Amino acid sequence: MLQMSDMNVWGAVLVGVLVLAAAALFWLIDRRTFRQLGRVGLLAVGQLLFVGLYVWALQRADSVWLHVAWLVAIVAAAAGLTLRRPFTRKHVVALSASLLLGLAVLAGCVVLCVPGRLFVPVVGVLIGHLMVSARKTLTTYEGSKLHTAGHIRYLLANGATPVESLLPSIRRGLRAAVLPQLQQLDAPLAVAVPPLLCGLLMGGATVGAALSATILLTFAALAASVLTAVLLIVFIELQTRGNA
Repeated sequence: MLQMSDMNVWGAVLVGVLVLAAAALFWLIDRRTFRQLGRVGLLAVGQLLFVGLYVWALQRADSVWLHVAWLVAIVAAAAGLTLRRPFTRKHVVALSASLLLGLAVLAGCVVLCVPGRLFVPVVGVLIGHLMVSARKTLTTYEGSKLHTAGHIRYLLANGATPVESLLPSIRRGLRAAVLPQLQQLDAPLAVAVPPLLCGLLMGGATVGAALSATILLTFAALAASVLTAVLLIVFIELQTRGNA
């Protein structure tokens, strides 16, 4: 297990020198990028400190109810970050419900695959997949419905069922849900080790256990992303019909 005592101070000094050299380069040739790097870097450090604080608090408390409250808070934050485009903000309930159910399934898989002390960091890694999947599904599905509204009306007028008329948009939404993860899985994993595997190894897991858990949880995240996308589309249509 990685400890603070395992980290060499000279390594930190080297990283600091390299960062300062890169910052100096951009300060000389591109002030705009320099300011952006500074802003993003400080924001990232602040967020990491906040994440480290609440992970430490959750591990110290070791309470199931606190973990559940954390999951709900993460879902709310994920829904808020996903609803950025104006035409998607009306689906906050559908998005939150689908994310919550998808995350519940994923959290159940995590509980069965890794020790409790790794629950928060592992779920924190995997929820990123759900966020990307939900955002891609929502924007692609709603965008497809918007651009094919005339075709949908044509199909309905010619006897098609509502599901048949929406099938092209459903297909695009589901494809968008899994595409980011398929691209990650298609990467050369032999030279680009997955972050989850690295984290489990740094947490003290054996190579075999870390590899097995990474394979299981990667495909669990893929399945949970598909479930989230399907539920999101269903909830969107239920909400749309309820408002009609």
